[in-house]
Amino acid sequence: MDDHPRPGKKDKVRARGAEVLRELKEAGLVVHPDVTVLASVSSGLPTDQDHNYRAYVDHFTRTVLNHASKAEVYRAERPGYDLGFLVFDESTAYFETLGAFGPPGMGRPHCWFADSAFVDVMVRSSSDCFVWLTPYKRMHVSGNGQIPLPTMTVIDVALLAEEEHLVFDPSRMVSTEE
Repeated sequence: MDDHPRPGKKDKVRARGAEVLRELKEAGLVVHPDVTVLASVSSGLPTDQDHNYRAYVDHFTRTVLNHASKAEVYRAERPGYDLGFLVFDESTAYFETLGAFGPPGMGRPHCWFADSAFVDVMVRSSSDCFVWLTPYKRMHVSGNGQIPLPTMTVIDVALLAEEEHLVFDPSRMVSTEE
């Protein structure tokens, strides 16, 4: 799962990566069959179009609810076991700006695991738990500092109903890569 908008259902980053790999093969790059080559490329889009909070929420919702529609089948395959969803989240970190009321770069860090937009989807998923991996999220602050973010979050869905969740304004969400 990621935060790249897909106008026309095409991810520009993945398309550019495939193009680079084709160019490398055409140039004569020989790769052993057991090796996977990944191209780290830019989409060429401005950050707000490349990494987008609304696309992040939409992609998470679509992916989780697609799997949730198969929850009965999953449970039938393993009766007596809890159902857990593993989320491999390749998105960037976000923060909510103060908008016109505050200086640029000031705001509140996005806590995806407590965001009401994501929590609502998790509750609707029919899953018992989520293991949410976020290996690429980085939140840098001025002075070369960094806010530590979890790389793995284990969420007991039953406990989500007991807590109050954070509401973020999508129009003020900004990628930390901006």
